[in-house]
Order: sequence, then C-alpha cells, then structure tokens
Amino acid sequence: MYDPSGSSFDYANVIFSVLQDCEHRRRSFSEENVHAGLMECANDKLVRVKTSYLDGMGSKSYWRDLEKEVLETVMPQYIAAAAEQNRRERNGYGVFRGGYLAARVLFALLGLVIGGIIIEVPFIPIFEKAFAFVLAFGGWFYPDVVRMMHEYRHYKLLNRLVTAGEEYQRERARYVSSADVEDEDDSIADEQRRDAERRALAARNSQKQ
Repeated sequence: MYDPSGSSFDYANVIFSVLQDCEHRRRSFSEENVHAGLMECANDKLVRVKTSYLDGMGSKSYWRDLEKEVLETVMPQYIAAAAEQNRRERNGYGVFRGGYLAARVLFALLGLVIGGIIIEVPFIPIFEKAFAFVLAFGGWFYPDVVRMMHEYRHYKLLNRLVTAGEEYQRERARYVSSADVEDEDDSIADEQRRDAERRALAARNSQKQ
C-alpha cells in the first residue's frame, strides 16, 4: 500500500523495529506470560512509532493496515517461535547437562573413543591417527553447534517475517494509489466529524430538557 510519509515507515522497517524490541525482552518472559508480554511489547513499540508517523502527516488508513499486519499476522507467528526458542534455551537445547563443562568433557572423550575405534577398524580407510582428536575437538564444541543451529532457524524465521511484510506491502501498492489513501482518510475524518457533531447536538438537547 502507498505510504506518503516515506520509507522509514515501510512495513519491513516497522516490523523489523517491533521484532527487535520483542527479541530484546523475549527471555525475560516466563512460559505462562510470554504471549501477553510480547503483545504488550509490540503494542508499546507501535504506539511510539505511530506518534512519530502521524507527526509527519502520515496516512491514518495506511497506519491502520500496517498495525493490523503487525498484530494479526506477524506477532502470532513470532510469539509461537519465541515461546519455543525460550523453551529450548532454558532446556539447554536438549543437550546432555545443558552442554556445560562436564558434558563437554564427556562429548570430547566419546569423540576420542569413537575416533580411535574407527581408526582401528580395518575396513574403514582412515589411517590418520589425528582423526580421533578431530572427533574429540568436535565433541567439545557439539553443544555450541546445536545452539547455533537452533538460533539460525529462529533468526531465519524473523527475517522471513520481515521479508513477507515487505512483499505484502509491494503487492498492495499495485492496486492502491495515494489518491485512494487520501480519499479514505478524508472519508474517515468526515465520519468522525459527523459523529462529533451528533454527540454535541445530543448533549445540547439533553441540557435543554
């Protein structure tokens, strides 16, 4: 959809800004209040962005559509992923003993033992003795590899949400012009003005009675 206020308030930029704030606070929420907490965080961010947007004479109808996209399309997908990521982090990504020092030592020893067995097996063509130490090295960093894989998937989802918002705005822009936005804003303003006049008239009538 056309945005007369400039690219700073494009769907992608606003979605990125909202998700950035939510990610900053994500770990502070418990499993029970992660949904309410992240929605509150998103709403707070949107309020601040909206103030800046409307101060720049932005379109109210554009903002209404953007806000709906963030709260009804982006946030439900993000909250589900955020809750799952919180569970993984608090469970140590499912790695034995959370991948702490004792677990790393155990993984390294297992790698060393497995590597030694592979070297000694005659039908496996590996003759380099250092191969066992390579597996031990890999075992030591196995918890980090698991963590990075899960984090990569999580941040890939965030990037996909931003990209999807950008593509959605581009598709809408094909069929909506700036004149359409201005006409819609004018009609909303006229309706609000008529409502205010009706309320004022009703108030005066009640005072006369």
